[in-house]
Amino acid sequence: MRHARLGFIALAVLLIGAVLLPAAVPAVLAAVTNTPSPTPITSTPGPTETPGTPGPTETPGPPSSGIDLDFSKTASSNVANVGALIEFTLTVRNLGSEDAPNVVMSDGLDLALGYVGANCSQGEVAYDGVNRVVNFNLGTINAGQTVTCTLQTRVNDNVQPPNPILNTASLIVNNTLRRTSNQITLQTVPDLLPQTGFAPGPWPTIGLALLAAALPLGVWWLLRRRLLSK
Repeated sequence: MRHARLGFIALAVLLIGAVLLPAAVPAVLAAVTNTPSPTPITSTPGPTETPGTPGPTETPGPPSSGIDLDFSKTASSNVANVGALIEFTLTVRNLGSEDAPNVVMSDGLDLALGYVGANCSQGEVAYDGVNRVVNFNLGTINAGQTVTCTLQTRVNDNVQPPNPILNTASLIVNNTLRRTSNQITLQTVPDLLPQTGFAPGPWPTIGLALLAAALPLGVWWLLRRRLLSK
């Protein structure tokens, strides 16, 4: 009678383990494949200021018959967060039949951008820190010639996500505004919490599955040992 009772208990434990183990396997797979994503935080808004003056404001003059300048601007990224380096590329092409003298590109920086450096394939670069304007003095651009300049900036701490950063540049020939570049829009995003320590892994779920598998075996071994000792 006693042996029959022990056998009944062993059978019940085995049935419990058979139920728990299939339920734990999907949880183990889900825990292993799920990767925790970083938690975003919102940057502290900085002071609100009026953007700097983007260079000369002359009225565009009529184009010369043989000077046809194409002016474009691109950015290394369309997303900006605190501390990110953003590089702008400005390109001027003289598609006309005449040389364009005394060419200047003027780029006024948004308050959310800090000046890092700039260079050109020809001419000189000067940064006006008071008005936050970068001037590229390119000199004469010959007919058929292309001049490329790069402007390196860094996103300041006063960026206020999700407000975009807008940037344009002006092209001046012989002290007359000729063209304005396409507008660059940088979408600001919150900074991310640095990852510290170890991310929580799937070990608790795996341990539960192992326990569900080992429990019936352990009970069976103990019962078998007691029966043999009788």
